[in-house]
Amino acid sequence: MNELKKYYVSDKVQGKEYRRLILFYTCIIFLSFALVIAHVLPAWTLIFAAIVNARIPIIYHEYIHIPLKKQPYFMRILHFMGNPLSPGIAERAFSHLRHHASLNHPENDPDYPIIAGSAVKGFLWCLVEPELAMIFYYKHKPATLPVLGDAAIRLLTFCIVAYFTGWGVFWYLIPSRILTTINYFSFSHMLHRREEEFGTYRTKYSPFVEKVLFPIFVGSKYINAVYFHDVHHTNANIEVSALAQFTFLVRLESEHAEDKVIAVEPDEAIVGLKSQPQELSSERWTQ
Repeated sequence: MNELKKYYVSDKVQGKEYRRLILFYTCIIFLSFALVIAHVLPAWTLIFAAIVNARIPIIYHEYIHIPLKKQPYFMRILHFMGNPLSPGIAERAFSHLRHHASLNHPENDPDYPIIAGSAVKGFLWCLVEPELAMIFYYKHKPATLPVLGDAAIRLLTFCIVAYFTGWGVFWYLIPSRILTTINYFSFSHMLHRREEEFGTYRTKYSPFVEKVLFPIFVGSKYINAVYFHDVHHTNANIEVSALAQFTFLVRLESEHAEDKVIAVEPDEAIVGLKSQPQELSSERWTQ
């Protein structure tokens, strides 16, 4: 099972890749605003910046699971530019790792309001998911100066951009919130709720969603985060594009329960699929 180690994410490989992507997408967003502010482009073109923004959350999700000794400062002040109080990497990491550690716990899982209710309630909660992450963080962690300072920089950046863009900023904010809401709902409620049951499940999209919509709004590389979400929750350090290669360890329980999986070789599977420890502290994200 040592061969499985090559599928674990690392800061040298995936860490650099994800940081470059996040920085690249953020630059596109700010460039779009600059061109609108300079009257080079009409305000409605910010819709395309919102689509770019919708691709960032899943990259943050993968990045959070990479063991890091020190966090580059620019990653602490970058954010989704989706609202004035966008959570930073520290808040996002703490919230999401708690979700992994306390799945479906009423108090310790920040996604519980999204998962526990009906699909309609879950979708409505997803509308304020960024704010939920912020509230959850400050409810469970002391407000340190580094985190508050980073939040102030993000808020100031947002206010400056919004001020110079004027009402045209809503061409970005509204589509961005709608797209990220659908994103959060797809990766939370749909993957952790089956009628009245809670758990971690797989889902399968239609060919149109898989081949067209998902590559545009999320990125085709990350489809396995949905199709093998149960494997991800037990192996959060496995690189997302490698999750499909773990299918040789599991088989479908029946043709009528496609989201249920069991190990082909239970003992080997337990050893081979043992996840590296996920750190709940957000200190490494503010250093």
